[in-house]
Amino acid sequence: MKKNLDKLNILKYANISILAILWLDLIRILELEWSIDEQYRYGYFVPFLTLYLVYLRWEDRPAINSNQNSSQNIILFLTLIFLVLTILPLKIIYQSNPDWRVVQWAQAINVYLITLVVIWLWTSYSWVRHFAIPAAVILFAVPWLNMIEQPITQHLMQMVATITVDAMNLSGVPAEQKGNLIKLSTGMVGVEEACSGVRSFQSTIMAGYFFGELFRLRIYIRLSLIIFGSVVSILLNIIRTYILTFVSYSQNPGDIEYWHDPVGYAISITSFLVLFVSALIINKLRVSQPPTPCVQRSENEGLRWLKAPTLIMISSLFVISFLISEMWYSKNEAEDLDPHIVSINWDNVNSKVNFHKIPSRVKSVLRTTEGIKASWINDKNERWLVYFLSWDKGKVSSFAGVHRPEICLPASGLNLIDFGDSFVWENNDLTINISSYKFETFGTPIYVFYAVWSDFPGIAVPLADSMKERLVNVANGKRINSRKSIEIIITGSPSIEEAKKQTKEFLDRSLEINKG
Repeated sequence: MKKNLDKLNILKYANISILAILWLDLIRILELEWSIDEQYRYGYFVPFLTLYLVYLRWEDRPAINSNQNSSQNIILFLTLIFLVLTILPLKIIYQSNPDWRVVQWAQAINVYLITLVVIWLWTSYSWVRHFAIPAAVILFAVPWLNMIEQPITQHLMQMVATITVDAMNLSGVPAEQKGNLIKLSTGMVGVEEACSGVRSFQSTIMAGYFFGELFRLRIYIRLSLIIFGSVVSILLNIIRTYILTFVSYSQNPGDIEYWHDPVGYAISITSFLVLFVSALIINKLRVSQPPTPCVQRSENEGLRWLKAPTLIMISSLFVISFLISEMWYSKNEAEDLDPHIVSINWDNVNSKVNFHKIPSRVKSVLRTTEGIKASWINDKNERWLVYFLSWDKGKVSSFAGVHRPEICLPASGLNLIDFGDSFVWENNDLTINISSYKFETFGTPIYVFYAVWSDFPGIAVPLADSMKERLVNVANGKRINSRKSIEIIITGSPSIEEAKKQTKEFLDRSLEINKG
């Protein structure tokens, strides 16, 4: 009897360990975004919140239906195998595209569904229905898809800027809106926020879902709580922006850096507390019966743990997916040549170059390792502004090219008029594809040229604006390496063709390539 019990306990811990490994791997994948994007920094708390909600649900878990038929078990088992098999292609795609949020979502949903199927195999559908809602909290820590996040946050930031400008003018402080930025007599406010989101917006939505589950509110009340939290977040962000703008005007503009993080954290905490108090009041006012506690029973009674052969197969497929993924890319990387170190020789610029410090907050938003910002006026009275940025090899380099001119410059007050024709700059060692744009501000045309490239020759640069481009990089076994980007902004040129010609001449004179 004791021997059978020991075997049962080993089987139990093995089952739980398999799920734990899958979840820890998912957290590892999402942690990259949590660590570098302050909008998702709250993700570190989400696994603990998920565990707490699951623990609360455990207290009133339903009885296990022992009459599950064999055909249902076969379907569930085949579904489980299919979901586990999908780990392999997802791992391969992720290696080349760790910044691709579609893949992050696919892996999160995959782990979530595997968890529900395993719980169903262990117990019955009633348990799946009981634990599905708290387990879904982890999905709120997955970064939003860019096609959803960028339009929403850009619109909200412009709205916050508009209201703040109106409030400043009503306070007797002259202010003017330029995109997501606010122009004061003392300078611009919000440059470092031009490409970031609205502080606490995503985390407040997560908090609304969490408190709705914590107090077991009705579905329509939970939805109302999420919407209410979103409104509160926007209102508090307006207050935050007003405070920072007023500080910039009334004190030294540099003081805004000192106040930025404390005010931002205060807004996040206040949003969380407002939602908590609101949910608590709703919970006190409603008339409901407390959850019925689970009938006490043996720890293992009724649970149908997955057998050893199934566990071995699942764990083997999981390990194999990592090995094959690594082999897929290492076979190509072994053939890579030495890197080409690209730099700019500023002495070859035929004008006096002024160098500007890039604020640490801007570098944080861009995730860049190193950055140079330079400006000058040439002999034709044309203003040049050049950003030359570097990203070291590793997952951070996957963010090169995320903040492109068509995304960030409109947020800085420029109007995108047209996309120009792309062109190629090359020498014997390196080929760079350059995108061109025409912007306008107050009737003045501004021409922008932008490129990102890998330091390794012959490697396709996975800027990957489309699914096809990303998958081509995967098929070629190419994952991220160290990268560089250059953005050239020219004001005062008579045409985009003339600006393009001068850009080529500048690159021919100044871009130097040294083999590593």
